[in-house]
Amino acid sequence: MTQINFKIIFVTASDTYALKAFKYSALDYIVKPVDPEELADAINRAAQSARIDNLELQMKILIDNLLHENKEPDKLVLKTSEAIHVVKTDQIVRCEADRNYTMFFMDNGEKILISNTLKEYEKILPDRSFIRVHNSHLVNIEKIKKYEKLTSGCLIMSDNSLVPVSVRKKDTLMHLLGKI
Repeated sequence: MTQINFKIIFVTASDTYALKAFKYSALDYIVKPVDPEELADAINRAAQSARIDNLELQMKILIDNLLHENKEPDKLVLKTSEAIHVVKTDQIVRCEADRNYTMFFMDNGEKILISNTLKEYEKILPDRSFIRVHNSHLVNIEKIKKYEKLTSGCLIMSDNSLVPVSVRKKDTLMHLLGKI
C-alpha cells in the first residue's frame, strides 16, 4: 500500500460525506461557505500533524539506533528545506563541507544539501565506516576505490569523484586502509 505524505482537508458544499471522509483519514471537513477562521484552524492542525509525524519518524529511527547501540547506526535523518530524507549510512559515498552546509553524495547519484556543518556529521557517523580525510571531506571507507599517491594524494570514490587527502590525515588514512 502506498503511503501518502500529506494531509487531506475536504472543502465541500455538502455535509453528506463527512463521516466517510473521516473514515478515510481526512484531517478536517469544511462545509461551504468557508469560514476563514475555520480554514486557518484546519491548516494549522495539518501543519502541526505533519510536524508530529516527522518527529515520530525521527524518534523511531533514534530508538532503533539506540536499541542497536553496539551496531553502527544504519539510518540517518537528513532535513532539507523541501523534505526529510531517511538514508542508509552505507549508501552515503561522501560528505563535503561548504561553509555551514554539508552536501551528501549518495551512491545512486543523488545529492542532498543540509544546513549543518560537516563536523556535526563527523560526530554522528560511525568511526568505523567514515573518516575525515580533509578539512572539507568525510568519506565512507567502504566506498573508496583507489588512493592515488600523486602530490599529496587523493581518493577516487565509488562514484568516481576525486577527494583530496590532507597531509595531516594521510597517516591515519594509510593506517586504516592497511586494516581493510
